Amino acid sequence: MPFDSVQGRHFEAAGENMHRFAEAPFDALQIGLHLDRDVLYERIECRVDAMLAAGLEDEVRGLLSAGYGPQLKSMQSIGYSHAAAWLTGRIGRDEAVRTLKRDTRRFAKRQMTWFRADSQIVWSRPDRISEIGRLAREYLLRPTPDSSGLQVAG
Repeated sequence: MPFDSVQGRHFEAAGENMHRFAEAPFDALQIGLHLDRDVLYERIECRVDAMLAAGLEDEVRGLLSAGYGPQLKSMQSIGYSHAAAWLTGRIGRDEAVRTLKRDTRRFAKRQMTWFRADSQIVWSRPDRISEIGRLAREYLLRPTPDSSGLQVAG
């Protein structure tokens, strides 16, 4: 059961939402970038191909030969676990690449589910840079209370 070290209790025992978005200890503008799913998946495919071209195989081979085994938590992350499975002969290269792309898509989906639950995030498309800039300017220039309670410009 997850534990809240600040409150000193388990989340479920306290009946609280695991996200705890309502308890943000600071004021921040959060901008989320929304991509259509097909565009996101295409980018994931390209990113995985780029990771492989940039030397993921050599990096993981070096880690394995240095004694960092697949059982280590750091070697169980997306990408490293797939390359380790391939390089230790548990699966073939094509299967490693296919499952790496699939697992990255699944991870992106879980991230989006998590972030969509945060009502403080303002969503925009990455190609709407002027809209994002306007939001940031408005946020930075808004009046904010200082420690004395007086309104001051951000």
